[in-house]
Amino acid sequence: MSDFDESKKYTAKEEVYFDDGREIELLNTIYNRPDIDALRNNPHAVLSAIDDYAHTTKYLMNVGPAKGRIVCDLIRDVRPRTMLELGGYVGYSSILFGDAMRKASAAAPDASASASAGGATCRYYSLERSPEFAAVVMALVDLAGLSDIVKVVVGPSDAGIRRLHAEHKLDAGIDLMFLDHYKPGYVADLKLCEDLRLITPGRSVLAADNVIEPGNPPYLEYVRASIREKKGWLEERRDSGGVDERFEKRTTHQYVKDGDLKTVDGSALGDPKLVYESRLVESWEPTGVKLIFIAPPCRLVSEFKLGGPKIPDYKVNHSKSLVKTALPNSRATLNGFTATAALRKNFASFLFAMNAWEYTTAKAPLEKYMRIVTNAQKPPSDPLPPNKNLIRVTHAALNPVDYKLAELPAIGGFIGKAPATPGLDFAGRVEKLGPGQDKTGLQVGQKVFGRLEGPAKFGTLAQYTVVSAEGTAPLPDGIDPSHAAAVGTAGMTAYQCLQPFLKERLAKTDAEKPRVFINGGSGGTGTFGIQIAKALGCHVTTTCSTANVELCRSLGADEVIDYKSQDVVQTLTEKGQTQKFDHVVDNVGSPAELYKASDNFVSPQGKYTQVGADMSLSAMGGMAGRFIRPGFLGGGKTPFQFVQCKSSRQDFTQIAQWMQEGKVKAILEPEKFGWNDVPKAYEKVKSGRTKGKIVIEVPDDS
Repeated sequence: MSDFDESKKYTAKEEVYFDDGREIELLNTIYNRPDIDALRNNPHAVLSAIDDYAHTTKYLMNVGPAKGRIVCDLIRDVRPRTMLELGGYVGYSSILFGDAMRKASAAAPDASASASAGGATCRYYSLERSPEFAAVVMALVDLAGLSDIVKVVVGPSDAGIRRLHAEHKLDAGIDLMFLDHYKPGYVADLKLCEDLRLITPGRSVLAADNVIEPGNPPYLEYVRASIREKKGWLEERRDSGGVDERFEKRTTHQYVKDGDLKTVDGSALGDPKLVYESRLVESWEPTGVKLIFIAPPCRLVSEFKLGGPKIPDYKVNHSKSLVKTALPNSRATLNGFTATAALRKNFASFLFAMNAWEYTTAKAPLEKYMRIVTNAQKPPSDPLPPNKNLIRVTHAALNPVDYKLAELPAIGGFIGKAPATPGLDFAGRVEKLGPGQDKTGLQVGQKVFGRLEGPAKFGTLAQYTVVSAEGTAPLPDGIDPSHAAAVGTAGMTAYQCLQPFLKERLAKTDAEKPRVFINGGSGGTGTFGIQIAKALGCHVTTTCSTANVELCRSLGADEVIDYKSQDVVQTLTEKGQTQKFDHVVDNVGSPAELYKASDNFVSPQGKYTQVGADMSLSAMGGMAGRFIRPGFLGGGKTPFQFVQCKSSRQDFTQIAQWMQEGKVKAILEPEKFGWNDVPKAYEKVKSGRTKGKIVIEVPDDS
């Protein structure tokens, strides 16, 4: 560490060393100097004038020349476009670092192009809680000629960060952040920046002052914590508000005025996947006291492997060591080490990355164009739309609709725009609640299950997805998450194909048990349909292949038609001669003549509902004909309805209750498929020979 310049030593700290009028006195002193004109547009001269006051008159809690050089050297090498300062005080650091930013920007290879385009090459935001201090900052920044770069934001730091974010002034993220404000606010404000996606690996560097003296144990703990530790704290909802008891009273009461103790907003959760690497740095307080401060830049978690050269330690020429820095942007070089474009891309994408399956082209066969992406983009969740929740997926179930719509000729590319992640059904836990969702009874960390409304860019075959409030239901104790994931679309469809059409009949205590025919009883929707129909109190007849007859009977089917050995239409027609069905659920869409022949086996008050069908254009044309072709022109006479299920938390809750009671269970395909086997699993679904649902366990990254 370099020697301290005693000629610039500040006066000693008094018992009361700020907010006693000295800040305004400083401003008056500087503006009344006889050499005031020599200070105009001269940042170095203004800084010297501030140092002179602190050296000869009263102490000022500035960063000072020694510590300031460390950050200035960091600015020189990182060349930040956007820098955020938390705690402006009288503007010393704003002037020192704003000037360093301007010089670094002017030296950047693209500086002349930016200037000729009329755009600002860099921006320094100084957030200051006190309006009085902020006025001093503005006046001295203007005197130094830095008003075009330095902008002062008045108010609490968290409010200032949110305001800048809402005004899109931080859309490019924060390249360098200097924390030197209320010590209990360090972690809360850092978490807020993480929540707002302002901290970006490969670009963002943080420098925090006074972490050893007077001390900031929570901050040191947070930037040194592992993913597992942070996730554990998040599940415990630790640091949800208030002031950490590890701070000394002199720190927590530093800004007490008129008995008003400053509070900390602990609502920000932070991103546990963002891991920091840090070094403690020895330097000097302006009073000549040795101290240590910290500048922890982002780095990847250890699970993410990178090839290429090792990132070197970055040394400053006047102190022992600074930090192992984050990979710089394209303008920065550290110790002769320049980050390659590929490495920069990996670092920049990690903060918002997840493990996911994606298809690159929306055409048949979709599984041929699917791949695992280890740094896939997370679904946008800040802010979450109303009535939406961010879910950490642990299990995802496959459905034919996952590929059928995307594989449609001509229009599939518009429905399933690539790259996208397939999957509708899930079980997992709540990662983040949308606005107002805390009033629904859901909590962060709670186990849930449900489904997406339809194919989306961010499906459930990924670690994260965003789900509607109606599509998110609490997972009761005792239900296996893999079985809950299987409910999703199949269970909801089965329920909504039955209960709404039979509720009036079921409400009549003197009515006979409704007779239901389910075409296709061994698939995902069919296995749920048999059980739900029995739970509702119906007589059930179903179809399946020879191999699945016993399965359907074990689920409660009263009669099973083996389509391998029996003619389904003829068998149903014969049954209709003695007793007709009150309701039909067609999960298959074949045989083709089934609907037309339904007049022979469905009662006049009955209805024919269809949920499954071949997605070929000819099949879709045939389905359309059922809606518009009258019976006297050869169409069927039975009322026909194609059912598209709609997520309902109430319906999910009813199914979950039956599962707890043992009346309904998920039937899973006996052949097991892992995370790496998703394309093979879809091939199995397409074969039509599954015995229940295929559920994929989504890997954890902790």
